[in-house]
Amino acid sequence: MLLDQLAGLPGLSGFAPDALVQGAVIAAPVRDLTSILIAALVAIALVARAPAARWTAAITALVLAPVLLAGAVLEDDRANRLLDHPLLLLVGGLGALVLLAAATAVFVRWPVLLPVLIAIAIPLRLPIVLGGESVNLLLPLYGLIGAGAVAFAVRARQRGKRLAQSWDLRSGPSTADVLRDAWTAKSLSGAAAAVPVLLAVSVVLYALRIPFSEDADRGVQTLCFFLVPFSVLFIVLREVHFDRPQLVRVGVALVGLALVAVALGNYEYVTGEVLWKQNVLDATSLNATVRVNSLFFDPNIYGRFLMVVLLGLLSALAWGARGWRVAVYAVLFAVIWVGLLFTYSQSSMLGLLVGALVLLGLRFGAGRAVGAGATLVVIGLVGVFVFSDQLRIDTGGGEQSCDVATSGRCELIMGGVRLFESKPIFGWGSGSYRVAYRQQEGATGVKAVAASHTIPITVAAEQGIIGLLAYLALIVAAVAALLRRARESMARAAIAAAFIAVIVHSWLYAAFLEDPLTWALLAVGLNLGAESEDGSDADGDRGSDAVDPPTPHDVVGPVTLVGVGEGEGPGVSVGESGAPKAPTDHASTGPDSPPSPGGPVA
Repeated sequence: MLLDQLAGLPGLSGFAPDALVQGAVIAAPVRDLTSILIAALVAIALVARAPAARWTAAITALVLAPVLLAGAVLEDDRANRLLDHPLLLLVGGLGALVLLAAATAVFVRWPVLLPVLIAIAIPLRLPIVLGGESVNLLLPLYGLIGAGAVAFAVRARQRGKRLAQSWDLRSGPSTADVLRDAWTAKSLSGAAAAVPVLLAVSVVLYALRIPFSEDADRGVQTLCFFLVPFSVLFIVLREVHFDRPQLVRVGVALVGLALVAVALGNYEYVTGEVLWKQNVLDATSLNATVRVNSLFFDPNIYGRFLMVVLLGLLSALAWGARGWRVAVYAVLFAVIWVGLLFTYSQSSMLGLLVGALVLLGLRFGAGRAVGAGATLVVIGLVGVFVFSDQLRIDTGGGEQSCDVATSGRCELIMGGVRLFESKPIFGWGSGSYRVAYRQQEGATGVKAVAASHTIPITVAAEQGIIGLLAYLALIVAAVAALLRRARESMARAAIAAAFIAVIVHSWLYAAFLEDPLTWALLAVGLNLGAESEDGSDADGDRGSDAVDPPTPHDVVGPVTLVGVGEGEGPGVSVGESGAPKAPTDHASTGPDSPPSPGGPVA
């Protein structure tokens, strides 16, 4: 190993290799403080309205997260073995920087490409072999998030430079006024205004519980692998104007990826060969049935992706598809549904059903949706009693019967409830579920999973009632924001139904804020809602190739800010990134008239 070779060099002959690793591993206090710092930066990026503050915080968090992660896992044998190939690491790092720079240049010039590429990359995890073990990482998505953040920061800076000549820095608003108007909540209305704030609260609460966790390293990994990059994904997508052409491009990309995934999944089903040689019976599944996972590391994640695409096709059918489009959408739905069937993902099927009921209620009225849902519940209950033997359900067997029928889920849920009862206020700490479950339940092997397969239970066990309240508040605010006026737009209805389906899926599987789909659906849904509030139609025909069109994240009404990229001058209504709002009255101002008091200085 490289460390052994270093230990044999002159001057290091008495130095143990393990000491080098241990000396490089980040100390617990530094790890904990850095985690909180990164979470604070993410919170600022989520709620800050000034572009300079938003992008500085976001990019700094993206840079610090890998450093923290490396320090936390350097003692892991899988990570340690990477040091055996320093040249490969150097070449890989340089190659990644080159790709990042190239992607940034492309997105600065053609920002409309970013959402399409994110749609393709958002569900894909690449298997990377470290130390003989496979680790599934969202490397393509991470690269796109980083490049997108830098690209939008560059575009905001360019707009700021173009407007700098019109600023009068001597007579701007007071510092108190700037601070009071500097937060995203003011750019949204109603429940939508609370969503970015509650997302920020969730990230900060998670980081604050890492120092007290039974498994702090896992908490750091969750923060750095999921919460930080996906928060920036949310911020990036909030900068995008989703008009009809953009929505069509993203929809076509998602359906195309789904068809490829279904073809590969069907091949797995026919041949009995899993593409990635992944063992389906692992820590995320207690069911020994062989199930397909296609391009995905897990059948349930694969099923969740297909579920979201199917709901998009259903919304297209329900909101006015005519002629040959009806046949095309129906065929696509049938093909993708067959792919979902082969995953044997009960959580995905139930999520699809709930999402379909949401679409039914939005399109044809809540009464019909409630009636259809009640009918399905009755049919389901009858089926449970009539086919109890085939379903392996003993209707009088209590918890043991439930455990058999749900492949061990009931036992996991009850164990999570007992964890919550033992530490109800603050919980066992972020990322601690697996270790705490082992300690309290005496579980080993596949039963010692990393989550309860029910997100509210996991949140309650790890973060106590405080974290649970924040989670519930986020769910309520997000659902209320996405459902508001959703029946008026096919796109908004599809986003709302898909988000609710993801919530249901997370109650039966895992991964809510740890899934990029959650953040992406929220970002696009808030954008469409903000555009509707502003009077524009997201399903309209307004072109997406206009120069720097104001986005819902930017145009917030009469705002006066002074700073790089933050305003046009005192008394002028501008957007966050410097996009000026159109004047409403020029009748009293001729070409030779002096500027009004507080207006821009030529």
